[in-house]
Amino acid sequence: GQVGRIDIGVYGSAMFDNIPRIVHDFSVRHPRVDVAMHNLDRDSQTKALRDRRISVAFNRLFADEPDLRQEIVQTERLHFALPSRHPLAARTELGLKDVVDQTLILYPHISRPSFVDYVLRLFHQRGIQPGTIHEVDDLMTAISMVASGFGVTLATDAACNLKLPGIHYAPIRKADRAVLDLTIVYRSGDSSTLLAAFLGVVRAFAAEQRSSARTSRRKVR
Repeated sequence: GQVGRIDIGVYGSAMFDNIPRIVHDFSVRHPRVDVAMHNLDRDSQTKALRDRRISVAFNRLFADEPDLRQEIVQTERLHFALPSRHPLAARTELGLKDVVDQTLILYPHISRPSFVDYVLRLFHQRGIQPGTIHEVDDLMTAISMVASGFGVTLATDAACNLKLPGIHYAPIRKADRAVLDLTIVYRSGDSSTLLAAFLGVVRAFAAEQRSSARTSRRKVR
């Protein structure tokens, strides 16, 4: 597990924070292992895992598959991204009902179920009917449209590291339970020593995140 190459499927806003940190930690501990990252959507990641073109994949909202295993890396809170001059930008946090009269920009525009369906379910579970919905291909497009004043979108904790002029991020109130898991997926029964080494780093990162979250909750209380 000290020499070789590991191929990783990545996609989405986690590339703005968590995944680079994990890959850096792994590279420090295993400097003789080459790491190759491939930008693939969820369906392409699943196929690449089964074809053995990648060893692991990071994404969200993976369906349970009998030949694949997944573990939660981090649970992230969702935020609204809105124009910095928007009247709602003055609030420290927002509820889902606060944006019902806003154009909601959702992504990615790919095969379903997706983040779009997850967001709509959040609204419907609370008996809220969102207003106009506009679907786009990816987060960058959504954020750019928000910056132009077109509407509002949702972003994870990691995506809030994307700092663009004219954008304000406001966390969604905890009572709305708007959170999303980042997961790592790999083949069941894969006995690769490189995979075991990489999973060890990921699990250490996940444990650190859980510990930090517990500490934050105690401070709030």
